[in-house]
Amino acid sequence: MSFSRAFLNHAPQQISDSIVQNIENMVENIVPPLLISEQLKRVQESNLNYILNLHEALAEGSYLDHLADQLRIKLQIFEPRFSDFKINQTGEDAELNAVTFQIEGQYLEDGQVKYVTTTTTLSLSDRDAKTEKF
Repeated sequence: MSFSRAFLNHAPQQISDSIVQNIENMVENIVPPLLISEQLKRVQESNLNYILNLHEALAEGSYLDHLADQLRIKLQIFEPRFSDFKINQTGEDAELNAVTFQIEGQYLEDGQVKYVTTTTTLSLSDRDAKTEKF
């Protein structure tokens, strides 16, 4: 994930496409954890902390649950347009060294509630994510 793609893309998009792009950016941004004091609430919610910490979970073998939990927390912080969402783990592919999960949620557009469903596949070897919207 590049900083410019995540934060500087000003091309007009539908809200659902923007949400899907943010999900993909977050999933690709897996780095070691940053030690940020709980007293620094605004720093925790800043783009400095726009990451998923999956390293410890990979070592423990519980990465699917951990990834879903981390993504849920980050979506609540960084994607306020996306609400009432759920993340379902749909499996892993040992041959491709990849995990797949589905995210469903809703957002408001022009005063109407709309729904979006995505399937995201994350390659654990190169941290590349592919997200499809349905």
